[in-house]
Amino acid sequence: MKDYTEKDNLYCYKGTIVLKNRLNITDFENLVQAEDEITSVNLAELQQRVFEDDLNYSFFLWLHKFVFSDLY
Repeated sequence: MKDYTEKDNLYCYKGTIVLKNRLNITDFENLVQAEDEITSVNLAELQQRVFEDDLNYSFFLWLHKFVFSDLY
């Protein structure tokens, strides 16, 4: 997880460096743990798939959304 600073406050809960998220987790360590658990499940699912499409910009946008959209 990227380290955020006060200048990133648009994306973080007020007065924290914790990214706003779907689970409303406001503790940094808890968010790191949730992100690890959720993304590992999504990445494991990806490993079961076969991709025949080109690895282009649209694919990587989809990939990012697939991995992180349960949390962010």
